[in-house]
Amino acid sequence: MGGNRLTTELKLPPTIAEDMREVRDEQELRAPDAWKNGMHAWHAGTNTSIANRTGLIGASLTWIAGLIHETPIDSGSFQAEQQMQGTVNHILDSSTDILANTFGAILGLALPRRLAISIAISWGNHIPGPGDPDPLFGGGGTHTYKGSPKDAWGQYPN
Repeated sequence: MGGNRLTTELKLPPTIAEDMREVRDEQELRAPDAWKNGMHAWHAGTNTSIANRTGLIGASLTWIAGLIHETPIDSGSFQAEQQMQGTVNHILDSSTDILANTFGAILGLALPRRLAISIAISWGNHIPGPGDPDPLFGGGGTHTYKGSPKDAWGQYPN
């Protein structure tokens, strides 16, 4: 099973890697400031794409992987988000990431691919969440958490 790396931790089959590139490009076009809202456009869009391609079983496995990603089991990601967001916003961001993943998976199972991805990115971008300042994921911040959870809120896209 060949594959392409889109992250540092996950080797993907070529078709899924290409799907994720497609979603990333669409998200950058429709929601270029998605980091201001916790990257929920991306979360919803990728889960839509994967659910649409793999069906209920693949969507379920992807959702479980997303849940694990938001826990200390994925220690690198967990520690980076903790450092960049602080405890309160990290908990809120992880919870709303899971919500965006769920929303995306449902759309991907229920609607035709192009429509599902478009809706997932557009509507997912309006799922509330704290900003994700990590520049590795598109965030505009270059600093770690400064101690005030409210500083990461209210940056929603217009």
